[in-house]
Amino acid sequence: MDKISRIISIPKPLWKLHGRKAYLIDLLLTYFMAVLVAVVNVVLSASMPAWQVVLLVVLSLDIGGGAVSNFTSGTIEFYKKSDLSPYTFIWLHLLQAGLLLCIYWSVKSQIILLAFLILVLSSLVIRVREVSYKRQLSIFLFAVFVLIMFSLSDLPKPPCILLVLMGLKLIVGFSGHWKGSRKQG
Repeated sequence: MDKISRIISIPKPLWKLHGRKAYLIDLLLTYFMAVLVAVVNVVLSASMPAWQVVLLVVLSLDIGGGAVSNFTSGTIEFYKKSDLSPYTFIWLHLLQAGLLLCIYWSVKSQIILLAFLILVLSSLVIRVREVSYKRQLSIFLFAVFVLIMFSLSDLPKPPCILLVLMGLKLIVGFSGHWKGSRKQG
């Protein structure tokens, strides 16, 4: 188990994904999840046009990997020391929602509503400065999001998977672990 728990220096282009240093197990789990989500979504979307499948694979790799990496100590430490506003990080995920819209235009209103809800709930958790209950609040809000999504939505499985993982990575992973830095807003 020593080899799998060793710390690895990360190349600079990957710092925003993994931080400056990461445990080997964190990297393995992150990339395994990314590939697993991509494979599951491709299997579920076998009848889609090739361009949509390619976009779906890109989104699946990004969101699936982020669902693990946003919980790792390397990533958490990197963003804690970063000058990047947490709101900028959260709201940049509109790009992922936009790509999801390109693939699933027929259910655009549900995707827009759910993606917007993820971003608002994540921003709300960031606003909470009391760290003693921040994680509990993030888990509570994530559960509320999941309940809303499955109560009001009849989305196909791939966007459901991606929106749940996006909610997990942003509401609980990123926002739930945010302890503030020099640049809060």
